[in-house]
Amino acid sequence: DYYLQFKSNTAPNDGAGIWEECPKPGLRNEFARDTMPHELVEVNCSDTAGTITKKFYLQPIDYMPSVCGDDDTNPQPSFIDKAIKNIAFFRNRIAFLAGDSVVLSQAGDYFNFWAKTGMTITPSDCIDVAVSSTSPATLLDAIAVQRGLLLFSKEQQFMLTTDNDVLRPETAKVVNISTYSYNSLVKPFSMGTSVGFTNNTTSHSRFM
Repeated sequence: DYYLQFKSNTAPNDGAGIWEECPKPGLRNEFARDTMPHELVEVNCSDTAGTITKKFYLQPIDYMPSVCGDDDTNPQPSFIDKAIKNIAFFRNRIAFLAGDSVVLSQAGDYFNFWAKTGMTITPSDCIDVAVSSTSPATLLDAIAVQRGLLLFSKEQQFMLTTDNDVLRPETAKVVNISTYSYNSLVKPFSMGTSVGFTNNTTSHSRFM
């Protein structure tokens, strides 16, 4: 199913106009901004003497609402009602890590986590995939590498990747690549052609 709303060119409800896609009436299509990640904004301020100073403000982000579909054709992102553990940037998308899922925004539209239309899937649509594991795998960190987005849980590592040149909802996949313990207090870091991280599951710390 899809939903349309008439937009008149002249009067509120009649006359010439067009039908535009809209979300299902009565369906909640916005995020609670206060419980979502915020942004730190730099602002130039001047006093009465004309002196310019820089100030920083931490403020909620204006996330895009859903503009089409319902819970079947345009479902809520899987980070709803979960704690967002970390944020990464990958292939011109913002990625939220929540539970065992990684949710990527629309390409180039970093604060939009909904589909563009409820009638088809577009290459730039948001991507929402979960890791597959026989043990609990809460994603805690991520780092972009040449092959894809390397994801870390406490006991396993996964790779968000695609077999195509373009990362799109139909081709995105997450594969299990290793089962090393990971110390979530130390962020993984790039070493050029490899990635370094630590673990401390025994009496000694290890650098991998």
